[in-house]
Amino acid sequence: SQIENPDLRFDPIVYYEKLLALYSKVLHPNHFLNYQIKEKLAILYGNIPSYDLKSMARPALDRKIQVCHDVIELSQLLDPGYHKMRQKIKGELNKTELITVKSDVDKGILPRGKYQKTLIQMRDLQLERENLAELFSSV
Repeated sequence: SQIENPDLRFDPIVYYEKLLALYSKVLHPNHFLNYQIKEKLAILYGNIPSYDLKSMARPALDRKIQVCHDVIELSQLLDPGYHKMRQKIKGELNKTELITVKSDVDKGILPRGKYQKTLIQMRDLQLERENLAELFSSV
């Protein structure tokens, strides 16, 4: 399939974004193929050399956040409960949101307290993810 075997001549992010745009014209936004593409994009953004998380432009960071939210919301709706991939996407979302909040604080857009609050939320979410992973790995 085009999702599992992408055309290697293209940048993977560009490839999947174009494929998503094409599929979105004919498929429901929550169709499984669109979901699969968004899941791939959520992982690729920030984790490949051409899209390193710390050097990504703000629009790409915002896109990663949007795709992560889409994947998490749909996966919770369709298949509630613990899933390793959803936890991985939540981790991707957390670290991306932390970078954007820090950038906004550094630019004076948000107060410094917002960054501290975000750090605490991220720590709590990480602990929750670790506890869930431990709980379900022992089952």
